[in-house]
Amino acid sequence: MSRLPLRCLAFLGLLATVLATVPALLAQATNQPVTHDKIIRYVREHYNIPDSTKITMIEPSETAFPDFLMTTLTVDDGKDKRSEPFYVSKNMRYLIEGDIFNTQAANQGEATEKIIHYVRDHYSIPDSTKITMADLHESIYADFFATMITVDDGKEKRAQPFFISKNMRYLVGGSITNLAGAPPREEIARVISLEDQPTQGPTNAPVTLVEYSDLACPHCALLQERLETEIVPKYGDKLRVVFKEFPLVTIHDWVLAGAVAAQCTYQIDPSQYAAFRSVVFKNQEVVNRENARDMLLHFGAEAGVDNMKLAACIDSRASLSRVEANMLEGEALGISETPTSFINGRVIIGAQPAAEFYKVIDEAMQDTK
Repeated sequence: MSRLPLRCLAFLGLLATVLATVPALLAQATNQPVTHDKIIRYVREHYNIPDSTKITMIEPSETAFPDFLMTTLTVDDGKDKRSEPFYVSKNMRYLIEGDIFNTQAANQGEATEKIIHYVRDHYSIPDSTKITMADLHESIYADFFATMITVDDGKEKRAQPFFISKNMRYLVGGSITNLAGAPPREEIARVISLEDQPTQGPTNAPVTLVEYSDLACPHCALLQERLETEIVPKYGDKLRVVFKEFPLVTIHDWVLAGAVAAQCTYQIDPSQYAAFRSVVFKNQEVVNRENARDMLLHFGAEAGVDNMKLAACIDSRASLSRVEANMLEGEALGISETPTSFINGRVIIGAQPAAEFYKVIDEAMQDTK
């Protein structure tokens, strides 16, 4: 499935299952007018674009979708100029980057059929490739449900979140900015829970880095190494790192068990969580579905975790609710790839070089002064 352009913040997504009457989309207008300047300001913060980079926006125009206008934003840093189309809802609640498709479905079943057909056609996916769509869930946007669409060609699985308007008229494949809500970084801070989470560093540190990772992800292992050897040592007690589980269960067959084991370690002894996670990342290539339990117990023993307690917790899946809470939170933030990190609300996707983390951490540090 092709990726959407200019996506520095991945799609926002799921919170909880909904059994409710479907309201109309864009039912009432915002009380405060949304200006060009506000849209540009939200885009700048949403995509972490520095003030030194110029952003311009053309006047919105009509589209084939009755509830949406189209505009183009141009980003110019003096060296490179990029223009991207955006949709703006006519009541000025939402700014959308990506694709909109007119579903006009009567119910979820009809919507599912139309959406799978659209995804297959739009992304040129052959009939031999299986496409599935998860049940609809509430999103952090009042007018949209969210879902996850998985593409499986028999060799590789890929999952990507999508939004569906609650009146079943529109499918959105892209990122949404709530122009009527809190600024993006405030919204991110609202969604992320920092209570009772695996943590390194003092709670009163001026900068908090929250990382969502998958224990089978090679890039996550690389970022873990950079955190241990470069990033955390550089900032010391000025940086707090909070670890979240985001197992890509449609891609990696043992990571849910790994995430459960990691959270079991935290429940048994929070001080051993980081050591357990580090050992798993260093040995992730030897783990598979068949040997996962034995290997995870072996890694636990290596990290100093009580093996009897860890085995009992893994077998009872006593920490599964903690893992699921992390996953729902990550989906609400639109995470579709790992690692994804938030530094005082600023996003970094992937295992970027340590210098990129230094830059964002330093910017966040400046904001706290």
